[in-house]
Order: sequence, then structure tokens, then C-alpha cells
Amino acid sequence: MNNPRGRPPKYSDRHRFIIEVLHLHGLTPSRIVGVMQFYGVPLTMKAVESIIYRLPYRRKEMPAAVRQRFLDRLKAHRLDSAHDQPPLPDEFFIARET
Repeated sequence: MNNPRGRPPKYSDRHRFIIEVLHLHGLTPSRIVGVMQFYGVPLTMKAVESIIYRLPYRRKEMPAAVRQRFLDRLKAHRLDSAHDQPPLPDEFFIARET
């Protein structure tokens, strides 16, 4: 993803993908920070909130069925695997009631 200021992005597509999945799953930003640290990505709460703010939708405005469709599409086109890290468990691709 290109930055309008010409700087390279701070976070990889993989990082943004994982945050988007966890957010749609129903985790709070503080829980997302914990999961990201488990995956070896030390992010602050402000960084996670900033990435969530830039998403083109608001989770609170989406019913669980719509969030599930988004998660199904994300699961079909996964970006979360890395050479040294396992992918997200399938349980994160199920929308929880928030």
C-alpha cells in the first residue's frame, strides 16, 4: 500500500490483515495488541487503533452475519502466514457477538 507522503508503510499487509481479522472477530484493541505481541509484532494500542480507524467500515454498524461474510472472504485470501510464524487459528475467522 502506498503512502501519500511517499514514505514506506510502517506496517506490512500481513500486520494489517491480522488486525482486520481480529477486529472483525470481535476483539478489543487491547486484546489485539496482546495477540499481535504473541505473533512477534510489538504494536502499541495507539497503532492498533489507528489501523482500525483506517478500515473502510465500522464494526459497531455491522451485524454479525455481515462481519462473517467479510471474515469468510478474508479467510479465502489469507495474508497471515509467514515463514517463521503460524497462521491465525480458524476460530478467529468466526464473528462473535460483541
